[in-house]
Amino acid sequence: MYAALGAFEEYELSARSTNRSPHTITSMRYHVRRFALFLEQRAYPLSCDAITTRILREYVTALQETHAATTVTNNVIALKTLFGFGVREELITSDPTKRVAVPRLPRTEFDIFDNSDIDILLQACDRKTVIGLRDFAIVMLLFDSGIRASELIGIADKDIDWQRGLIRVFGKGAKERHVPVSTRTLRAIKRYLHKRHGAKDQPNTHTFANQLGDPLTRSGLFQLLQRLGERTGLHVHPHRFRHSFAVNALRNGAREFDIQDCLGHTTLYMTKHYARQSAVDLSERHKRFSPADRLKVRV
Repeated sequence: MYAALGAFEEYELSARSTNRSPHTITSMRYHVRRFALFLEQRAYPLSCDAITTRILREYVTALQETHAATTVTNNVIALKTLFGFGVREELITSDPTKRVAVPRLPRTEFDIFDNSDIDILLQACDRKTVIGLRDFAIVMLLFDSGIRASELIGIADKDIDWQRGLIRVFGKGAKERHVPVSTRTLRAIKRYLHKRHGAKDQPNTHTFANQLGDPLTRSGLFQLLQRLGERTGLHVHPHRFRHSFAVNALRNGAREFDIQDCLGHTTLYMTKHYARQSAVDLSERHKRFSPADRLKVRV
């Protein structure tokens, strides 16, 4: 049904040919299917050329009545992407989403780990076993680099530059970047690999594997983090590590452009959100360490 929108089939073909991630394509398909259902329920035509700005605004309003703000925003962004693609490819003559604003998200603080949380997670890993060493290394790497789940499972041994402390990852759109990591994190990864491979050098293998020795999947990563969460009572999710890295790095003096490069963001939009939270945190901490508050002279 959603394929009846026409432009989606061409978008999917283009996305596959340019090596966009399966997650991106699946997400777009999901949003387009939801929009197609809305059109069908209201007896609107499914043709892209027949869709107007008014129809889109009705759709946004309907979503706002039943869905969270983030869901509404993601739907609008997806449709803007689809219709923008349709115009560029000359599949449709005009873009009805141009005058549809992306709803503003309420400013909320990110749910992040602090150092004591990470210590608890690391202590829950049994480093006497290969799997425990793997989980320990993964927690260290996620907290130390802020890389995405898809980037972590794609790492091969050959991607690790042990001398320079860099790991090559492939982000959205298969964009390559080199992420710096600490000596401690590299040591954790090396101990895991030594336990897994012994003294053998296997540069072409995926760094993180499951119990059978096969490459760790996205689902496998989520499951191991879920198990750690059950052991510790913490909410453990890859993106929580990503948020935690950004906010903690800014607290420790990183520049916004440093965070943008490490996370692989194309703009500073998300980094500004992280900076805002780190500034709030700093303000709260300043109340505890303010030199002026300790003066004897009354003001």
